[in-house]
Amino acid sequence: MFIKNGIPLYLQLKEKLLEDIQRNYKVNDLIPAEGKLEAMYKVSRITVRKAIEELERSNVVVKKQGKGTFVTEEKILYDANAIGSLTQRLAKQNKFLSTKSITFEIIKEEHFVKDLLKCDTLICIRRTRLLNKIPFALMINYFDINTVPNIEHKLDEDSLYTYLKKEYNI
Repeated sequence: MFIKNGIPLYLQLKEKLLEDIQRNYKVNDLIPAEGKLEAMYKVSRITVRKAIEELERSNVVVKKQGKGTFVTEEKILYDANAIGSLTQRLAKQNKFLSTKSITFEIIKEEHFVKDLLKCDTLICIRRTRLLNKIPFALMINYFDINTVPNIEHKLDEDSLYTYLKKEYNI
């Protein structure tokens, strides 16, 4: 069940428990007690305890003294600075991400991003992202307009990352 790959056992267990919680439990459900998890996964109590502490730190579960460990209301945590498609990362979690609106703004006046990109004209793309049809994030992206010509006429509501890779090989 667990692989000797250099990843600590408690982190492997944390990922397995997270998978189980996402598939089999609802908000406020009680997950099995530490002793039961110890027997189910054939690991030590310390390993179970550390895995649950990690899940608690990630706001996936909450421990209530004398009552047990409960699934908390789902909070989607993601690294906005991570490279790659948010759409694809959330799809792996069985979450449906869509776009409600897209606006484009051409920026020719002074702007700190122009200095960073060392360009004359920027295009700013603002998108309202919905997670399971609920507003989730406002995504603001800046590009040198010469890097993404005519993007304002072509970009639809799909993944920006996928679109940039397909159309501009970025």
